[in-house]
Amino acid sequence: MGTWPLSACLRCPGHRRAGDKEQIGLHRFRRLVDLAQHVGAVRASELLGEEVELWHGPPLSGLAGQWLPSTAGAYMEACMEEEERLSALEEHAAAVLEVGRARDTIRELTSLVIEHPLRERAASLLMTC
Repeated sequence: MGTWPLSACLRCPGHRRAGDKEQIGLHRFRRLVDLAQHVGAVRASELLGEEVELWHGPPLSGLAGQWLPSTAGAYMEACMEEEERLSALEEHAAAVLEVGRARDTIRELTSLVIEHPLRERAASLLMTC
């Protein structure tokens, strides 16, 4: 996602991020997903392809320690963000299939189904490929 000029402002009892929303990957991701819902399949596959590039694994996966699971609010938000990411991967695959480029999404869908075998839409899209 690159390095952005974000600043952390110390506030009791914690920190607050200050900066343009476009500098935060999650906000960019949500904006691209929203835009993709309002355009044709070709443009949607491009936008969702950009979105896929913004993610590098599950939310907060690079943080060390056991403090996150004990922080219920942060943990639940990370779970919701992961669901958003997986849904967007499925949307991207569907858009790519719709424009007739099944070969371009087989690897992505295979990995998704292996990692999340109970996701019915991903399995269905893979079978469609």
